[in-house]
Amino acid sequence: MLDLHNQYGDVVRVAPNELAFFDEKTWKDIMGHRTQGRAEFAKPLFFYNPTNGPTNIVSSTGPEHAMLRRQLAPGFSEKSLRSQQPIIMRYIDLLMLRLHERCKYGNVDLMSWYNFTTFDIIGDLTFGESFQCLEKSDYNPWVRNIFALVKVNCVMQQCAHFPWLRKLLANILSSPVARSQQSCHRESTRHKLLRRIELGKNQERPDLIEGLLEKKDEWNISTSYLTKNAGVLIVAGSESSATGLSGITYLLAKNPEPLRKLTEEVRSSFNSEEEIDFVAVNKLTYLMACVDEGMRMYPPVPCGFPRIAPNEGATVSGHFVPEDTLVAIHQWATYHSEKNFKKPFEFHPERFLGDPEFELDRRDALQPFHIGPRGCLGRNLAYVEMKVILARLIWNFNFTLAPESNQWMESQKIYNLWEKGPMMFKLEPQLTLLQHSPLLSQFSILHQFFSLDSTPDKMKFHHVLALSFGVLFCDGIGAVVIPGLAAPKISLTRPQSDVAAKPQDRVQLPDTQADTGFVKPNTKANTGSGGQFSKPFFRIGTPKQQTD
Repeated sequence: MLDLHNQYGDVVRVAPNELAFFDEKTWKDIMGHRTQGRAEFAKPLFFYNPTNGPTNIVSSTGPEHAMLRRQLAPGFSEKSLRSQQPIIMRYIDLLMLRLHERCKYGNVDLMSWYNFTTFDIIGDLTFGESFQCLEKSDYNPWVRNIFALVKVNCVMQQCAHFPWLRKLLANILSSPVARSQQSCHRESTRHKLLRRIELGKNQERPDLIEGLLEKKDEWNISTSYLTKNAGVLIVAGSESSATGLSGITYLLAKNPEPLRKLTEEVRSSFNSEEEIDFVAVNKLTYLMACVDEGMRMYPPVPCGFPRIAPNEGATVSGHFVPEDTLVAIHQWATYHSEKNFKKPFEFHPERFLGDPEFELDRRDALQPFHIGPRGCLGRNLAYVEMKVILARLIWNFNFTLAPESNQWMESQKIYNLWEKGPMMFKLEPQLTLLQHSPLLSQFSILHQFFSLDSTPDKMKFHHVLALSFGVLFCDGIGAVVIPGLAAPKISLTRPQSDVAAKPQDRVQLPDTQADTGFVKPNTKANTGSGGQFSKPFFRIGTPKQQTD
């Protein structure tokens, strides 16, 4: 698409009734709020609902879409995001713990771990329970099925341009194997949704589906309609963040100077890891610039999603477009055009920080989450997830790209979304053992104890005595000597190898009792909300001392 724009200009006819644009003004003309009675550029159902199933927040149009958005929007508001922070941070805590466990055994596939995290988060925020990807250190079968269905859906969308081919593909997809995959996805979503409905209204912790459940009886909403919308929330709420995180991490690893600057910003801005939260990361200007530049070079949705010109036509970027003409903005091509960005194939976060070298960049052309009344509801959630996870990763680790992933970004195919392969990294813990590890959190010094090469039955009595003294010192004397430092919020667990966890070894979230083979001490008097330590503890050094 970029080659076509370079050859033919800002507007390219890519099909008999389809135009591609990549001027920054196009976003407002096609997707902006309607003013002065201008008609909306609607979404073509043959593309957004190729299987002719129930509509959803993405494929619905007109009043139906407005009602859906109105009911779902509160779940994505700033108020809801603040209330969701403890839930989200629990999974990020667990991600960091898992990475510390895995990096001891060799290179780590960060792409998969990002997916585990974002799917678990969005599962909890939608259904009130995660997919247990982080707990089991593997993809939930339903999550694997989602990736396959995204690919099939893309093929169906393209075949919609050729009715005879669409009919042929429909016959193929009606095969027993294909029907089984689709049925598995629907039933898995339906099963989780029904469990969520049984919980009833949750006023203490509003989730993303709450707004629709409130109108279920009034609007006579069917379970299949709810299932369809819940499925969209899961895919949209996980894939964008995981893809963005993967691309940004890869680009940082390929560009040492921006990585050095970001590392310095993160490690010099905080005194402890617990300070890295939703509010604090908004003060990290270079981090935000890295996120923007990463989304420019590697947009989660690289292709163009079409709209239809309204009756009587409309003007787009100074060009009159006849009615019923499909129009689209292809993001990857737009963001890699020299007309929009200087040095478009180079990673320069400074372009978003007022660097004079890039003053002619058309930064308004960058709209990875779209704009207007149909802009992505989860934009704020995605940005805060990416910023907190990146900041926590950089706080905890020095990282380098493994040789086998040196061409990770360049070797991918696109099925509306990127078909991402493993992204292997070498992670080196940045903090000393006493600074970071679960050793000083929730008595999980025992976690380190059980991770020794010796099994518990071979450990000598003086080992136990030394560990007991360490717990008492860290929880008592250390709190007096060095007050004001909060313990890291990492759950109680035993480390695992890279294979899937056995049931007895599965990590529990921080507010649960882990099955670790010993009795967890009663920490109720020492904890705040969510079962986390609020009591000061002993640690040696600070990350600021490590940056030199």
